[in-house]
Amino acid sequence: MPRLPRRVVESCVGIIVYRGLYFGMYDSLKPVVLTVKYGSSLDAFKQNIKNEGAKSLFKGARANILRAVASANVVAGYDKLQVLIIPLNWSREQFKVEEPHPEVRQGEQMRAQMMAQSDQMRAQLRAQGEEMRNYAGTVRDLVQTIQMSGLQISLPPPHLAPSSEPPCLADTQ
Repeated sequence: MPRLPRRVVESCVGIIVYRGLYFGMYDSLKPVVLTVKYGSSLDAFKQNIKNEGAKSLFKGARANILRAVASANVVAGYDKLQVLIIPLNWSREQFKVEEPHPEVRQGEQMRAQMMAQSDQMRAQLRAQGEEMRNYAGTVRDLVQTIQMSGLQISLPPPHLAPSSEPPCLADTQ
């Protein structure tokens, strides 16, 4: 008889107990709780024991145990298949990575170029933003100076389009 993989028995026992208790009790209490009105879960549990007996708590447990055993067999079968397919004497030299295909290398180079261009564009945008902040500060200082000197400049309202004629000196005094 072939030897079972490690910890299969413990796994089966744990799965059987878990699935049997959790789903067995759940599956047996669910239809009863849904069809009859109870005051609480404890009341439903007591009435179920009184009316149907303790065996009613394990309805569906057999199917769940069979399902758990099947799951454990799948795990055990996978482990056994690994041992049969993958020899134990494989070494790291057999899994060395080859040089990438030239197209892959070209793609990597293009990606690096695009990243460099993206970084350059970000730097340009940062510089332009800084330049705009400097211009805004200069305009703000100029407006404050004009306001402090008492010089009044009439500008058209913002909703009207400016005229095509240049402003004359009389408009600015």
